[in-house]
Amino acid sequence: MKTTRYHKSYNYKSFLTNLSLLASAFGIIYYAEKDGKYYLIFDETSLSEFTDEEDLIIIREFKTINELKRFLKERGIKNEIKSPE
Repeated sequence: MKTTRYHKSYNYKSFLTNLSLLASAFGIIYYAEKDGKYYLIFDETSLSEFTDEEDLIIIREFKTINELKRFLKERGIKNEIKSPE
């Protein structure tokens, strides 16, 4: 798993166009696939008025869908992502 933090103004939606909403509370978690890789996008920009932190977008890249699903399960994040058959 590769983790990259981005400034709150980063436009990840131009890079990952097929986003699926997984969860939202104090931030938003999206799931996306691109070029055989799997991504979770943690968008915490809604918290920007409560923190001095500037890097509020976190993108985690996974090599396999099973690695991504294991990450979600370990953190108690429910999902309906289907594994390839």
